[in-house]
Amino acid sequence: MSEAGGQGGQGSQPPRRPGFDPSRLGDPRRSTPVIPRIVGAGVPATPLTTPAHEPAPLVPPASPAQRAFAPTPDATYALTVARARDAYCDLQLLNASVPLAVTRYPAISAPSQICPGESYDAFLANPSSSGVITWRIDRGRITAGQGSKKITFVSNSDEQKSVMLYADVADPNACTAAATLPVKMYPSAGPIQLSVSPTTINLGQSTTVNVSFDLSTTTWVYTNLYDPIFQIVGWCQSGNSRCTFTWTPTVTGTLTIDSYGVPRCEKLNSSHTTATIVVK
Repeated sequence: MSEAGGQGGQGSQPPRRPGFDPSRLGDPRRSTPVIPRIVGAGVPATPLTTPAHEPAPLVPPASPAQRAFAPTPDATYALTVARARDAYCDLQLLNASVPLAVTRYPAISAPSQICPGESYDAFLANPSSSGVITWRIDRGRITAGQGSKKITFVSNSDEQKSVMLYADVADPNACTAAATLPVKMYPSAGPIQLSVSPTTINLGQSTTVNVSFDLSTTTWVYTNLYDPIFQIVGWCQSGNSRCTFTWTPTVTGTLTIDSYGVPRCEKLNSSHTTATIVVK
């Protein structure tokens, strides 16, 4: 009975169709799961592990293909999908190519250094479109030209470090390009290097005074030599970073040298230094 029943059980199996392989559909009698693959244009085949008794889901790859290139501003490129495939077959491409227009990135042109509280012009170079331009500024204000390629701006009168300019350019394709530019403030007048040689002299003996300064921060230096009753008996003025004068005293006592540096901006602080000469 058991042998006959066993033969009867084997005889009850349905016949296989010619060319049919149950492993392709995930035969539950198999212990090894079916692993389909999805292949995209330029994308390595990505295995998708699924249980053998469930249909394979169409899941896109975790990381799409990426390719870096350096586009030319104002150029238009065609992006083309070369091939698309799901888990079983190639897909028909209905729109295989799309245009990609490269936006020219705008650039702001303005003075590299400015004075606090004074007006300056800024320009927008190479805008990609004739769309509306919106200007913004940190630590200052825009006084003219909003919406155009050229503006006039002024920094806060108490600003000592820098201002930041922004220009947002609306693109016809709804892509806004933004440009930024930091503009530094001129510093206060730098220190003056004042040297006297010799510092102690006899009556009738000559002494030489040397003055030097940094032209990047200081536009002018004037130096005066005062006698004991504070009358000017010698001077040196220069806008060329250095000046020298020689003086022979006619009185005894302590002579005072005052040197002042004028900053590049009116609202900045000047610099000051002193030296003395003892006349015996």
